[in-house]
Amino acid sequence: MAVTLEEAKPSVAGFISDRLDRIDRLIQGCVDRQEIPGAVAILLKDGQIGYYRAFGWADLDTKKPMEKDALFRVASMSKLITTVATLQIYEKGHYDMGTPLADVLPEFAEPEVFVSWDEEKQVFVTEPAKQKIRMKHLFTHTSGIVYPVFTNAGRDGYLKAGITDACPDGTMDLAENIQRLAGVPLAHEPGEGYTYGMNMDVLGRVIEVVDGRPFARYMREEIFQPLGMTDTGFLCRKKRENGLYPFILPWMGNWLALMKRSLLSVYPTTIWSGGRRIQIKLRLGEPVLFQPLTTMLNFSRCWSIKEI
Repeated sequence: MAVTLEEAKPSVAGFISDRLDRIDRLIQGCVDRQEIPGAVAILLKDGQIGYYRAFGWADLDTKKPMEKDALFRVASMSKLITTVATLQIYEKGHYDMGTPLADVLPEFAEPEVFVSWDEEKQVFVTEPAKQKIRMKHLFTHTSGIVYPVFTNAGRDGYLKAGITDACPDGTMDLAENIQRLAGVPLAHEPGEGYTYGMNMDVLGRVIEVVDGRPFARYMREEIFQPLGMTDTGFLCRKKRENGLYPFILPWMGNWLALMKRSLLSVYPTTIWSGGRRIQIKLRLGEPVLFQPLTTMLNFSRCWSIKEI
């Protein structure tokens, strides 16, 4: 059930206008000092938007101003949405927090724990895990599952496994990706440490196995559509491509725009690249969702009042 968010004067929404001016100065200062290219900021109180403004540039090359309804790649903020989706499955009684992950995904039946990386032989040195990975470990990032790209110890080995942990290239589906992830060692014993890893990607695969629908379809039918999140998805609809904010990084004193027009689509299984269609299989559990800021706010509000 979608919730309508209405804009109101700051005083009506419960904000003090001159205090909000401080936010203007803070964000605009970041733009002026070239700490960020642009931003959209929003404040909500008791269902009313009392502050909603855009700053800076949406496109540095054309000097296109940032707009309030710009589409952003929300990256790891999508972990929140995947978590809610997996809790829907929990509410239906398909698992509990103590359920061994291997009961759902047998590839995790015999996990190994990282000991070291043998540089000469280019292999992991591991030992069998003493504990099982349980569902609760995925939600709390205590499973020991890693992010290869963010890993230091044994980094070469994790990267060599060919696991997609950021932007999918269309060469494999979620099942294969998680199969590869299950084949590399955990950073530590399940439940005995905290490692920010691909746990929500695994939850995405749990949803596929338990529910039977592809992860992206489940998200669309059970989360996005019921909440009216029409501009949220793993691929950007072609008619909204001009509103997509590029992925920009600071590089040697300048801004480097990456993925400026990538992952644009009018079909759920196709991306547009170089004027030709490329079939894309992978929908990760957390990386690249597109949505405007108000949509994320609406989702958070609906989640907090249990309307999904």
